[in-house]
Parts: sequence; C-alpha cells; structure tokens
Amino acid sequence: ATAGTAVGVLADGDPAVWDEVNTVTVDLYGTTNTLESMTEAQVLAGANAAMLGDEVIQYRTATQVGGFNNRWTLSGLLRARRGTDYATSTHAAGERFVLLDGAVIFVGNDISDKGVARNYKGVTSGFAIADTAPTSFTWNAGSSTPLSVVDVAGARDGSNNLTITWQRRTRTGAAAWETGGTAPLGEDSESYSLDVVVASVVVRTITATSETASYTAADQTTDGITPGDPVTVRIYQISALIGRGRVREQIV
Repeated sequence: ATAGTAVGVLADGDPAVWDEVNTVTVDLYGTTNTLESMTEAQVLAGANAAMLGDEVIQYRTATQVGGFNNRWTLSGLLRARRGTDYATSTHAAGERFVLLDGAVIFVGNDISDKGVARNYKGVTSGFAIADTAPTSFTWNAGSSTPLSVVDVAGARDGSNNLTITWQRRTRTGAAAWETGGTAPLGEDSESYSLDVVVASVVVRTITATSETASYTAADQTTDGITPGDPVTVRIYQISALIGRGRVREQIV
C-alpha cells in the first residue's frame, strides 16, 4: 500500500463543497511510492481516496515538495467521504495516511467481534510470522454503523410545539435517492433516537420510527427551555446490531 504520515494538521472543512482553502502535506514511506493528480471528474468518480487519520478524503492535486525525499502536498479536497463526517475536526500531525487503492483489501469481521481486542501481525514478504511483533486492534464495526442523518430542520406551530425533521442516509442502494428518491432503509426496521441537550446535559430522549419527531411546548418548559427558543438536538439512527449510529447535532 501507498502509506505515510501527515506532516501538519488538516483543518476542519465543509463536507458539502470542494475544500479549496485547506491542504495537507504527507510524507510517504519508502522512495518509490508516488501520488498523482486527477481531474475533477475522476475524483467525483472515486479516484484519489485516502484515509487520513479517521477521515476519508479525496484530493484533486498532488504536488511533490522539493528538497524532501517523498513529501507531497494534497489540495482540491473532498471531505468526509464514506460517512466520516464525524472525523473532519480530529486531525493531528503524524497521523496515518493510506491511499485507498487496489492494494488495500477490506477484511470482513463477524458482528460478534465488535469491541473485542485481538492481536494482528502484518508480516513483510520474506519474514517469519514468529519474528513479527503483534499489534492489538479493537474493531468497533465502524463500517456497519448507521451514517449520520442530514437536512435537520425544525418547525413551530402557533403554540411553539416543535416538529423536528431530517433525512436518513444509507450505505446501500444510493443511486435512487441521489437522483431525488428516498434513501433505502438499510436496516431491519426504522428507528431513531433524539437527545435534547441543555448546557451539554441530555435532558430528554425522544424516540421515533420515521424521519420526524415532536417536542411539545409543555415538554420544553419541563426541560428548562422557553418554548420558541432554539433547541439543541443530537439525532442517531438505530441499528439492531450496532445500536446508535453516528450522531448529527443541530440547533433547531
């Protein structure tokens, strides 16, 4: 695999647009690995995807930095790919960089392995398994966790009862909703959990079985919120296997 480490820290960015402001510089391992630039159309078709820390990014332009052995600056970024919007603000210098090309192979896990620490050995060609030190890794089923919801909105009636709506995302069958349809469920049943947050404290949890939930003015008063004032909610889609998915926090 083409891999290395980040030299600096990639700043947070908007997942909805091309990030033409921020760049990231990486040092690749070895002297033969290279990175290449792609057209916008090629990137939109899936080219130049890479794992940087815990965020999957894509880049349009790779520029080799002169005076260094194998240092590259990546620009023209697409952020939060493959459902990693939770990781856009978590970057650090020295974090991993791995190009997600054909050299990277997904290894499937059974759901019973979730949360279990196991030792793995990555053995270089020509070396013995017995001479390779193990690395502990705990799989948390990130690739099966429901994605965060999007397009969260709130509407109030004349009594300041609040109706919260959103749209789910899916890991399967995306083509239909990308052209204006509804995202496939991707779970055995439709279920959501909404936490109402006041001063960083969860004061109420609301459950829903569709992409809408009600928060009455009376409940707002009980929770210490003046009806009509902004409300902070954290919304999760629920998986029968995984539990709560990725969170979307929104003020409505």
